[in-house]
Amino acid sequence: MLSFSTFLSRRPSDREYYRCEPRICMDDLQCLRAYARNDDQDAFRVVVERHSGLVYSAALRQVHDHAMAQDVTQAVFLALARKADRLSDRTVVAAWLLRAVRFAALHARRSLARHPRGEPLTEPVVAQLASESSTPSASAPEIVESKLDEALAALRRRDREALVLRFLEDRTLPEVALALEISEEAAKKRLQRALGRMRQALARRRV
Repeated sequence: MLSFSTFLSRRPSDREYYRCEPRICMDDLQCLRAYARNDDQDAFRVVVERHSGLVYSAALRQVHDHAMAQDVTQAVFLALARKADRLSDRTVVAAWLLRAVRFAALHARRSLARHPRGEPLTEPVVAQLASESSTPSASAPEIVESKLDEALAALRRRDREALVLRFLEDRTLPEVALALEISEEAAKKRLQRALGRMRQALARRRV
């Protein structure tokens, strides 16, 4: 069985999007606040550059089509722009984006089933992404990866955020604890619990 940590570590190219330019060294929420309050396009661009690899690769695993994955990626960041002023101060943006991908990918697959192949998709429900088919055949590894995405999405929000911070953003344990505003011991226990729940969810999906 492909472990969650192995699955995440296989894609270092995704994680390079988290490197902030030295001249704009703000965290994600600071960037989004600057965009929402001052229409700071550069600040929003920083967030997009940090996370576009993560969002696109997650979208591709779920829709199995490059063009559709690009559409999903665009819809997710459009939703983020619209919701930027409503995210709580404790939001882990990477985790929020991964959850948004689930909604956008589901809508894309349903739209493809309703429309003849080749016709443009219309009426994206990007406004619903943050509130809580017919595709090409996927290979066995792609199916396994999509099951991992499903299992991650099914976790409790705080458990999902802990795993995203630790494995996708490659944060240290102290950094995870700081981001979640809990002690290092609590962060360690949360990660252990979240990994255990991931294993159980994957077992139920026969992965």
